[in-house]
Amino acid sequence: MPGRGPAEPSMDNTVRAGAAALRGRRTVPAAKSAGSSDTWCAPSAVRCAICATGLLLSATRSLAASHTAVAAGGWPKLFGPELHGKTLGIVGFGRIGRLLAGYARAFGMEPLAHDPYVSDADVRAQGAEPVALDALLARADAVSLHTPPDPSGTPLLDRARLAAMKPGAILVNAARGGLVDEHALADLLGSGHLGAAALDAFSTEPLPAEHPLREAPRTLLTSHMAACTPEANQAMGAMVAEDVVRVLAGKEPHHQAR
Repeated sequence: MPGRGPAEPSMDNTVRAGAAALRGRRTVPAAKSAGSSDTWCAPSAVRCAICATGLLLSATRSLAASHTAVAAGGWPKLFGPELHGKTLGIVGFGRIGRLLAGYARAFGMEPLAHDPYVSDADVRAQGAEPVALDALLARADAVSLHTPPDPSGTPLLDRARLAAMKPGAILVNAARGGLVDEHALADLLGSGHLGAAALDAFSTEPLPAEHPLREAPRTLLTSHMAACTPEANQAMGAMVAEDVVRVLAGKEPHHQAR
């Protein structure tokens, strides 16, 4: 993993060691894949929420574009909207979405949240306003996705829903690929309907060379790295090791495969 120091513990090595220790058992309850449950995501939730906030800030104020221009010898004054007083729509209100709502309030934003599996009372208790998805898209100045994709492969934000977003809105996806119709997104960025997009996850990874988002204006693309911190890697490895120890002791693991 990029950024891993030579002495940093590897979760891959931890998993291999656990597999070796358990070899010969007829059945092994396995840990869930990353992102499949709030419990498994816990070590990475803060990192993912902070990364989503960083993507939002950079997309809003064109920070990456400004760096590229200055490094090339330019000195542009790139304008972008302020976040204070704006509305952030959060799609998916688990651990990451709730953390992001708190960060948004710190910037003076009004958080809206859509999650069919979370009660309105729970959303309000976390300082956000519960709304239906279409209402969120129509009202939000920025939308951040924190939900798994539909198993059918149908994008949650298809062309019609992207077109229904508030003119000039910013889209952040630091969750999973397949949530967004990427070709439609590129078209709506090109037409100027959408203000910007910052994406850390894509339907095909690595992003193909001919992908239209590579040429789309006001777009920030990163390599699915929201949880890529040494601290998150170490914490996830520790969770795997803890479950290996539990299974060897005859106990149920905390994070079983379903």
